[in-house]
Amino acid sequence: MHDLNGTTTYTPYGREGECNFCVDRSKLNEFWNDTVENAGASLHFNRALSLEHTSLEERRLCFVDSAGGKHSVDLSPDTVVIGCDGAGSRLRYALSNAGVLTFTEELIGHEYKEVPFVALSTSDEHQESSAMHNGSIHIWPRGDFFLMALANLDGSFTGTIYARNGPNDEDRTADVTFPSITKDEATAQAFLLKYFPDAQLGPNAAAELVSNPQSRLGSIRCNTHTAVVSGVPYLLVGDAAHAIVPFFGQGCNCGFEDCVVLDEHLQD
Repeated sequence: MHDLNGTTTYTPYGREGECNFCVDRSKLNEFWNDTVENAGASLHFNRALSLEHTSLEERRLCFVDSAGGKHSVDLSPDTVVIGCDGAGSRLRYALSNAGVLTFTEELIGHEYKEVPFVALSTSDEHQESSAMHNGSIHIWPRGDFFLMALANLDGSFTGTIYARNGPNDEDRTADVTFPSITKDEATAQAFLLKYFPDAQLGPNAAAELVSNPQSRLGSIRCNTHTAVVSGVPYLLVGDAAHAIVPFFGQGCNCGFEDCVVLDEHLQD
């Protein structure tokens, strides 16, 4: 834990011998992309399911690419559609619109953005004297918002800032919200220096705080994760089926556990 004066306090995450393992999301995506391509799958990027042009009753999915082009896929009853498109799953909305699934979506007021850290030495000598030990999770708590850093294999850290997307009902004067700190690069830089002066952020941290995508946080609860529409079976997995807040790794673990269960059923 890093306080505003730069003092650090260590607190064990769990029992002796327990630890967390972190993986870079982009590296994980690259691994899975290579794996499924080697297995013969075809990948199509920059395409989003269009709720306006999709008709599950007519066995038709329609995707819109980044240029606005439409790509329709006609389904047959022997096709299984698996939706693992995240907490904002459009397939989940399509199933809800078709009347075969209901769900609740409980969003919280906080959202998050990633910011880069510089790569530090991973030598034992450096780690023993460093406030940024790569065997720890680093958190800069600042009341209603905080910065967290998770170690990468190359000595760098992936930083994530959690903050409100607007003032809350109890404090309408809250000055630290994403709209207020990402107006421009200068504003973002001033915010980072004021609240996280000892964080060894990368030289482009302010620019990335402004430009990086902002992700929502919330819990999803569905009355079912499977449905059949016009003879076509559908399945939701991962955050599309059961996003959770608060979390620390549980969402990722649950998603992979879904894959294990699905694989067991496919083997049967």
